[in-house]
Amino acid sequence: MTGPSSDYNQRGLMPRCIENIFQEIYNRPEQSITVKVAYMEIYNETCYDLLNLQNDKDLQIMEGSDGHIFVRNLTQEVVENEEQAMSLMFEGETNRAITEHKMNKQSSRSHCVFTIHFEIRSRVESQGKTILSKLNLVDLAGSERVGKTHSSGQTLTEAKYINKSLTFLEQVVVALSSPARDHIPYRQSKLTYMLKDSLGGNSVTTMIANIWGEKAQLEETLSTLKFASRMMRVKNDATINVHLSDKALLKQYEQQVRELKRELAMHDQLKGVNQVSYDPYNEQQQIELREDINRYVDGQVDELPVKNLRHIQETYGQFKVIILNLKEDLKNGKGASQGDQQNEVIEPTEESAGGKQKGKGKQLESDGFSMGAARANPAFSKKGKVPSSSTQQDDLLSARTQDEDASNDEPVDDIENPDRPPNKAQAYEHFKLTDGKESFDLLKTNLSQQKEKKSAYRKHGVEMNNQKQVIDSIKEKLDKKKLTKSFNEVQQGIVDEEEQMMYQQLTDAKNAYRAAHDERKMIKSELSYTTNLVTKIRARLVNEFDAWYAKKYEKQLKQQANSRKQSRVSKRTDVSNDDTLDDGEKFELMQKQRISANDPSSYSFFA
Repeated sequence: MTGPSSDYNQRGLMPRCIENIFQEIYNRPEQSITVKVAYMEIYNETCYDLLNLQNDKDLQIMEGSDGHIFVRNLTQEVVENEEQAMSLMFEGETNRAITEHKMNKQSSRSHCVFTIHFEIRSRVESQGKTILSKLNLVDLAGSERVGKTHSSGQTLTEAKYINKSLTFLEQVVVALSSPARDHIPYRQSKLTYMLKDSLGGNSVTTMIANIWGEKAQLEETLSTLKFASRMMRVKNDATINVHLSDKALLKQYEQQVRELKRELAMHDQLKGVNQVSYDPYNEQQQIELREDINRYVDGQVDELPVKNLRHIQETYGQFKVIILNLKEDLKNGKGASQGDQQNEVIEPTEESAGGKQKGKGKQLESDGFSMGAARANPAFSKKGKVPSSSTQQDDLLSARTQDEDASNDEPVDDIENPDRPPNKAQAYEHFKLTDGKESFDLLKTNLSQQKEKKSAYRKHGVEMNNQKQVIDSIKEKLDKKKLTKSFNEVQQGIVDEEEQMMYQQLTDAKNAYRAAHDERKMIKSELSYTTNLVTKIRARLVNEFDAWYAKKYEKQLKQQANSRKQSRVSKRTDVSNDDTLDDGEKFELMQKQRISANDPSSYSFFA
């Protein structure tokens, strides 16, 4: 997915996708696009956050009410440009679980999902619409035959989990490609549950099958092609996910209310019903309704007319007001005359008119975006992973090249001394020329490419500054030229030969500036990629040197540790021997020894 570490032109799918994504964002100035990335590893059916190695929270794959799959407590970093996204990708790639077996020198021992989230808003329209989408780049660990890889121990356990999860993935694909199947076994593994909305949901799914075109691997090739053919039969129905803000929803609801009121008015007119109000009653309408209720209570009318739901709510509200007033008068020992009641108008509350109105609840927003460069993570102890920060790796590399015994002022050891290990500075120089030559040559190659790209980046920056000065100079000349022209010439747009030549020079300078800018932007992307490669290779070289040093000088290191231990014991013995007794102390010691031998019972008296 990431490609080899030796050549930028052979970079993998993930860096190419990131490059194309930000190029497309650059070409859409009318849209505001927020990009967030997350990197998760599924190792032995356990989820790990590759962008936050100290995240000890339980990562759980969950499903939202709208069918959206998300991972709770998984870190999502906001990125503003391609360089930040590339840096996070390389950081997560460094923290992956990778080992070596007979058929692959760098075999991935886990499934990884690099997710890019998008929030797209229009800078032109003010409808409050937000388009939400995501891109899952899934790196599946390859299935293994133990008979060919000869795996054992931890590697064998990892192979079992890998093959098991891939088997469940194939079962899901088979179920999706069969129209008669009602149940899809997504929850059999964390991999299939994580990819639920990517396989059979609202998505466009693309699978890339890697095969080995050799006769010895024919069985695995056929199995991979059969799985790919089943995947081709899976049908998805992708639609755009549009989310409306609270303001946009309120505007939409108000429009719906207005349309419904117009429909009700049209319905009343067709039925011949006039003067029907669906809005809350005003003061005059409440007085008229109060008079109708009084006539109904006095028996002047047999029934109250029912016009619509609003009329019923207002009637109940006025009945409640009358009852509350009577209770209050009885409590105070007063009576309310009928005339006073007829002239009294009390505004009913919303509760008395029709109960509490239920408002639309707000959905709380998530935490604010954290803009800026990605934070460097500390050392990660899981599965022997190395620190991802380039600063930590540089310090670690420099520490490897210093003599650990320098504080003791010991002489420099010979690299071939069989009795004691050499200092790490000598050993590192020897390692670069022998077992670590391949990685060291690769590091030198990438450092050379990094230097060339930095030089080209600075060169194009100078060229852009020069072209900017040329553009400013031509614009200044054109302004001065316009001042010498008459008002009629300016209004008619008359351009002489000298001015025409200046405009042509201005156009050429702008084209040159734009070409230098595009070239510098491309070089910046390549430089960022190469810098991450250098960091990754340097970390790998340090790990290889540590393993080589510990294995090659294992016997000498043990002997050195034992000799240091004995030296510390002998130093303590010498200190105790140097603590000599004076004549008085020697006499007291002799007396105690004599009394203890002749009369032990009296020893405590003399002591």
